This record gives sequence, structure tokens and C-alpha cells, in this order.
Amino acid sequence: MSEEIESGSNESEKLLRDQVIDGLRSGGIEDSEVNKKLIEWTIKQEERVESAGRTVEARVNFEIEKAKLYFEGGYIDEAFETLDAVLYVAEQENRNDLIEIISDEILRMEG
Repeated sequence: MSEEIESGSNESEKLLRDQVIDGLRSGGIEDSEVNKKLIEWTIKQEERVESAGRTVEARVNFEIEKAKLYFEGGYIDEAFETLDAVLYVAEQENRNDLIEIISDEILRMEG
């Protein structure tokens, strides 16, 4: 039964993510409904980071997902700013594994 709940949760998170991306494309981040959905998505992702024990890996994964959301929504500058900021964190933590993941994502977006 917990698998069904988790699956439903993943479905609702995917739906919310899709709504945010569509909203960013159509109304922009200044639109109050889009901004509300973006805040809701961010809170859900922050809860995941918290439940993962606030690890550097969880934070990096969250920031990469946020960058992808911005990128897919047409907010390219925000996507790269997000990745640059988290890249700095990974460098400060001396986490070459995370630096590689972030760098790969930057290259993918640039491509």
C-alpha cells in the first residue's frame, strides 16, 4: 500500500512540476499563480532535502532539479545561475563527484 501512496505522490509531484514549467512558459514567474506553484514545488523539494538529512548530495540534487525546471520553463539565465551557485558549494565541499555531475548538467544545457 505504501508503494501506491508513493506512486501517487510522485504523480502529483510530476503534475506540479509540469504545471510550473507550463506556467513559466506562458505566464512567467511574475504571474501570481505561477509563483504560487513554484513556491509549492520548492517547499516539496526542500522537504525531500530535509528528509534526506540535509546532505550535500540532497542539496545538489535539489538545485539541479530546480535548474532543470527553470531551463525547461525558458528561464535560461536562472538555470545557469542556480547551477553556478551549487557548483561553488560542491567546490567548497571538495566534492569532485558532485562537481562532475553539475558540470555535466551545465554542458547538457549549453549543448
